Amino acid sequence: MKKLFVLWALACFCVAAVHATEVNDTTIMAQAQDTTLITSGEKVVIVTGDKPYHVKVVKKKKDEECKVHNFSTHVSVGVNIGLGTPDGMSVKPFKSWDLNWTVFQYDYSPKKALQTYSAGVGIGWHNYGIGSGSMFSKDADGVVVVGDYPAGVSSKYSRFHSFSISVPLQFTQKFDRKGKYALSVGPVINFNVSGHLTTGYDQGDVEHNMTTKKIDYRPVTVDIRAIMKLDGIGIYARYSPMTVFKKDRGPEFRSLSLGLYF
Repeated sequence: MKKLFVLWALACFCVAAVHATEVNDTTIMAQAQDTTLITSGEKVVIVTGDKPYHVKVVKKKKDEECKVHNFSTHVSVGVNIGLGTPDGMSVKPFKSWDLNWTVFQYDYSPKKALQTYSAGVGIGWHNYGIGSGSMFSKDADGVVVVGDYPAGVSSKYSRFHSFSISVPLQFTQKFDRKGKYALSVGPVINFNVSGHLTTGYDQGDVEHNMTTKKIDYRPVTVDIRAIMKLDGIGIYARYSPMTVFKKDRGPEFRSLSLGLYF
């Protein structure tokens, strides 16, 4: 029992000794009665009488703890609001949906920091539905215009749809270690790869549904997005300072998107 106690005491001493000599890696020898302690770097040998006991001290490498890497995927669902729309046109939020899926996101957090830097790749579906009093169409020059429906029609809808490949970049400031409360901000680069108009209405007993392609939308847009995370639930706002259509190729307006982020 006495030997076990001595072994335990010397083991505690050897750990402290190893840490105390990490810089110059000096060999230390200590003795207690018939027990000898020898430490060198990360190797420890305890000799009691003629019986050696080998103890290996494994130190954590600082390089392994200095960074935290994470991979994730996210979905956001919201509505689009038109800003600066011309007279006679109004974008209706609950006819204008904003759907985004960040397929892959890489997150980097320095050790023990509450900040995270992220970059990802995703896809997005955006549409802008206007009020029932007006409709999208394309004139003879290929310009998107907003005009009136034919007289006497009902069940009207008109929307512009776009599909994009997005590259979100963001900085996150967490307010707790678990990240349940956090604020993220950053740009979202959109490569808009397709866009079309859909318009429909009933004229008497005849149902009209029209799709118009070859729309001059902006091929690349950059948005500013903010995400507030409250007890694990994300709320996002994304503002696009660039117009949806190219200059002089459609009604000039910008968009603000609001919704939930998961």
